[in-house]
Amino acid sequence: MVKRSFKRLVWILEIGVVVNSLGCQGEPNDMVSAKGRVTCQGKPLSGVVLTMEPIGQTKGASISAPVIFGQFDIGSRIGLRQGTYQVRFSMIPDEIRASIPPNVSEFVPPRGAAVARRYDTDSQLSWTLNSGDANLQNFEIEILQPPRPQNNLNKP
Repeated sequence: MVKRSFKRLVWILEIGVVVNSLGCQGEPNDMVSAKGRVTCQGKPLSGVVLTMEPIGQTKGASISAPVIFGQFDIGSRIGLRQGTYQVRFSMIPDEIRASIPPNVSEFVPPRGAAVARRYDTDSQLSWTLNSGDANLQNFEIEILQPPRPQNNLNKP
């Protein structure tokens, strides 16, 4: 059951990658792949999504990919074109995170955690992908822990 839930999670996230890129296929020679690692405090991370948005002269759609066991892999058939992309990270929604199996959960931030804004909505990260290159990149990001519940013992 756990393996099936995890496969379903990966399948849902991969469908999101494909749907995001439909209709934006370029010439086969300008399609590129991208892969790499994502860590937090030097440890592999799961439960986040990497999003690449074309900037400048780069054509194509935004592409999103899940990060699992600290790794992402966007194949050349997905629709990435050579050029420069803004890179952002966001948390996988809680309802999807609930299906992550225990063997992966040690890499997933706790419920209520968030990616620091400088890696998400305010990201200044960019990555130039070149045809014929391996396009490997490692990212170290910050996860903000959920606030601790306040002790209400002092209230009347």
